Amino acid sequence: VTGVQTCALPISMKELVKSFKAKVYKPRSIICSTAEFADRLVVLYKGKVKVGNQHFWRKGESVGFTCVVPHKWTHIAVSCEVVECLELELNLYEAFLKKWG
Repeated sequence: VTGVQTCALPISMKELVKSFKAKVYKPRSIICSTAEFADRLVVLYKGKVKVGNQHFWRKGESVGFTCVVPHKWTHIAVSCEVVECLELELNLYEAFLKKWG
């Protein structure tokens, strides 16, 4: 992740921040689907995303794993325009917890 101020963070948090990857979705792209496992944490950085039938994500909102128990996404999320996200893969998060947990 570039452009994120990390100088005041503890070493463990700096390592976690570096694990996030920037990802860009084209308009009408499926970001997550109820047919897939929630294998990453997605943080909206820029753009508009429709979740389910009525809710829209706002900048800074996130969706994804809140635990390390395997489960599927509860909603489908579709980009309404070009969307920029930061994503953390579950396996990288698990490795972080194993090391720093």
